[in-house]
Amino acid sequence: MFERYTAESRQVLACARSVALELGETTVSTEHLLRGLLVASPGTVRGTLRGNPSVDTLNHRLEAVLPQGTPRSLEEQVQFSVLLKVVLQRAEAEADALEHAAICPEHLLLALFVQQGSEAQSLLEAFGFERVLAESRLISGGWRRFTTE
Repeated sequence: MFERYTAESRQVLACARSVALELGETTVSTEHLLRGLLVASPGTVRGTLRGNPSVDTLNHRLEAVLPQGTPRSLEEQVQFSVLLKVVLQRAEAEADALEHAAICPEHLLLALFVQQGSEAQSLLEAFGFERVLAESRLISGGWRRFTTE
């Protein structure tokens, strides 16, 4: 399922999984994905926010909405939430629309923003996420992320 994902995108997903387990969750949600992006690819998020608000401030706001539970073992299995599965499918569609062979963190971020109904999307909107900035980063060419290698 993740063959098209760049190493950086896979790292974002691994980080999201780790965050979910650290918080005692059995399901990885869109909020965990946003946290994964903030930790594993902060420049991706920073470069798409209007006025360059602090990524740390966004991270603190995100922490406030993530439920705190008893940490689980990193070896435990977790599943993706239904909403996160939709976001991952949307990331693939975003890459396809731009004719990109690989799915990079910017595709994940675009898909996360488009998916209504999540706290992650609401936070991105509140912090001035600019779809146009994310798209221009992808379209500008010369990016090292257009292949899965």
